[in-house]
Amino acid sequence: MRFASFSVSAFPAPSLRLKGLQVAEDPRFGAQPFLTVEEGRVGIKLRPLLSGRVELSSVTLEKLRLEVIEDGGKLNIASLGAATPGARAAPRAPGAAAPAAGAAAIIAQAHIKDGVIHYVRRGPSATALRLEGVNLTVRPSGESLSLAGSASLAPGGVRLKLTDTSLAPRGQAAPSAEAPLRGCSSSTVPTWGR
Repeated sequence: MRFASFSVSAFPAPSLRLKGLQVAEDPRFGAQPFLTVEEGRVGIKLRPLLSGRVELSSVTLEKLRLEVIEDGGKLNIASLGAATPGARAAPRAPGAAAPAAGAAAIIAQAHIKDGVIHYVRRGPSATALRLEGVNLTVRPSGESLSLAGSASLAPGGVRLKLTDTSLAPRGQAAPSAEAPLRGCSSSTVPTWGR
């Protein structure tokens, strides 16, 4: 992961800003970046921070570009955060406690603004689809995530809209593609003039 610039602001509330963020692709799927974000902003809640907890008030990703590649039935997303073959975890000092399970940051809401998600399936039945103008808000809701937003599907120009939608992650052991998705969606097909 790399970025062009990084800044921290303390007022009116603690926040981070990243510009030109890039996340590298798994080399098995290509050399292009897996993810790019023109600008990312992270708001941090002050009160929990004072007691040693990190809670994020919001994460906003503007002009996100995501490349989802399927090759031989495997998705590039599945290798995110996976250990490199042969890599070993760094040893802990004797007596050092393992990281707490609740140490991960809690995010109140996440926004994608004007994003593009490009899906490519390689092989004999090759497919390429793009979701453009992706505007999505994700919020935790109990054991699931609440989603609302819109996008346009290309080719075809079909306009998609999500409302009252929930995604129930099954934990780290299960692939994200297997998470149950429930909700309401609507689509609008463009009408062509004479």
